[in-house]
Amino acid sequence: MAILTVGPSGEYPTIALAVAASGDGDTIDVAAGTYTNDFLEFSDSITLQAVGGMVVINATVPPPDGKAIITEGATGADVTISGFELTGAAVSDADGDNGAGIRYQGGNLTLTNDYIYGNQEGILANPAVQGTGTITITSSEFADNGNSSGPGSGYTHNIYVDQVALLDISDSLITGALVGHEIKSRALDTVITNNVIADGPTGTASYDIDLPNGGDATITGNVIEKGPDAQNPYVISYGEEGVTNPGTDVTIADNTILYDLSSGSATGVQNDSTSVIAFTDNSVYGLTAGQLVNGPGTISGTNFLTTEPAVDYTPPWTPPCFVTGTRIATPRGACAVERLAVGEPVLTADGRALPVTWIGHRGVSCARHPRPHDVWPVRIRAGAFDDGLPRRDLWLSPDHAVFVDGVLIPIRYLANGCTVAQVPRRAVTYWHVELPAHDVLLAEGLPAESYLDTGNRGAFAGGGPTMLHPDFALRIWARQACAKLVVDGPELVAARSWLLARAEMLGHRLTRAPALRLRAGTDAVTTRIDGARYRFHLPPGARGLRLQSRTGVPAETDPESMDCRALGVAVRAIALDGIAVALTDSRLGAGWHAAEPGWRWTDGNAAIAAGGSRTVEIELAPCGLNYWDRDPADRLARTA
Repeated sequence: MAILTVGPSGEYPTIALAVAASGDGDTIDVAAGTYTNDFLEFSDSITLQAVGGMVVINATVPPPDGKAIITEGATGADVTISGFELTGAAVSDADGDNGAGIRYQGGNLTLTNDYIYGNQEGILANPAVQGTGTITITSSEFADNGNSSGPGSGYTHNIYVDQVALLDISDSLITGALVGHEIKSRALDTVITNNVIADGPTGTASYDIDLPNGGDATITGNVIEKGPDAQNPYVISYGEEGVTNPGTDVTIADNTILYDLSSGSATGVQNDSTSVIAFTDNSVYGLTAGQLVNGPGTISGTNFLTTEPAVDYTPPWTPPCFVTGTRIATPRGACAVERLAVGEPVLTADGRALPVTWIGHRGVSCARHPRPHDVWPVRIRAGAFDDGLPRRDLWLSPDHAVFVDGVLIPIRYLANGCTVAQVPRRAVTYWHVELPAHDVLLAEGLPAESYLDTGNRGAFAGGGPTMLHPDFALRIWARQACAKLVVDGPELVAARSWLLARAEMLGHRLTRAPALRLRAGTDAVTTRIDGARYRFHLPPGARGLRLQSRTGVPAETDPESMDCRALGVAVRAIALDGIAVALTDSRLGAGWHAAEPGWRWTDGNAAIAAGGSRTVEIELAPCGLNYWDRDPADRLARTA
């Protein structure tokens, strides 16, 4: 049986959990909300997951004995934590034990979709048995952990892992360790892939990645940004001086490394061991060839180098840029945007070769942005515009304009929820390419604008401080842009219509059928349909219901609409046990849009408080809405 301790009795409040502890490997659902000074400790296999939104645990009073907000204590346990925000754990005892968002002591720990910030340590791993257990972190964020307050204080970190068997971090954001390292791993095997790892804007006395005990290490596909730090000028530190690590395999490949030169001396990788590091096919900004690896190392492949500095990280605005990895047409062939160099020629849509005059880039923490929808990238599927346009999936920021029939249209206005769709991400790095004048270049073969300075250059690394008023920016666009900017009118309607027709040519289908259903908990409810009328028979005791359907965005499936709401069905009438319920009734909870004259839209997953009723009757209004023909459960595929 899973052992769960929720809040030491008499000292700390407890989280109200509905726990069905039937045996080892239980799953515990925790309702969304903020819980102050709660403490969880479990010692057997368990899955702890948030339901209905983020669970926030705020340790404004430190947990007892320096333990973490969440503690996993058994060497044989498999623990999964998903959907939690953990903050506020600080040093709490005279021995100087560090408070941590998560204190790990053994077993196999998996973190997914968690946000851990403002703690003495983000995660502190001290396994009871050295060389055992795994820690797997995916799609999570560690930010602003590490401070020097309290007894026993010193370097603290976003992630500190002692000698576990494996530390595997992927698709996450690790940034802003206040004192210490972004990642410090003594694991026997460390794998760090496809993350954004960044020092804070003023730098810290730290390395981005510190592997003091050596061991096998694979560091690939990351964007690693090093802020100014004269004391410790390394991006990655491997091994300990005087310690031999024979037989280890260390690969650092396909990363984008952004280094701020203001700290003076600089080194990409400091190798203090006798192991040979393979440094291959990285894009390095701010360093020269002689600064890549200090110590035993093999430098191979095509490591792109430039002394262009790069440091800025969190944008206050919506950047119009390409996502890292986008291939731009050049006379020598397609080249990833982050590998372009100032002075290098690129091809324009009309076949001219023009030199790059400036390259800007920006790391964006979408998860921390006040309006993440403004900065999530838009994915354009291969062939969405025509055969080979684009040649492969193209990712752009939402305000990046593409060239369509002689005009420029920001890609957000062409989203159709299918072949052109915005995709949520926790973090993304955006790049823009400036030419001698505003022009149209080819990104994955699709014509798209080059950079036009409308006063936002300061939002990119390497830019100046200016941010102009929007009205003035529009006047600059009207005077200097290479083509007309379109955000409404017949040209936009024509482009949207073509994209919808093209999507259907590629096999996608629109439907007017909403696939309406009612669920009581996880159970589907028996339905009888008579035209626009639906009658549902509820199981005894049913209370919390969900009216579910396909979801459509009018602006994505109707070329003339500008309505960007996610809509499910338009309900004209609803009754419980034959008694009419007003469309403004409080029993219609989350998932309902504001009532309109004659009907009320759901968002595709609308709550109804049944109150023990046995029947629910729904009548839909004749508001035609197009949906993409896919199962309602497939809505999450839009985030793939």
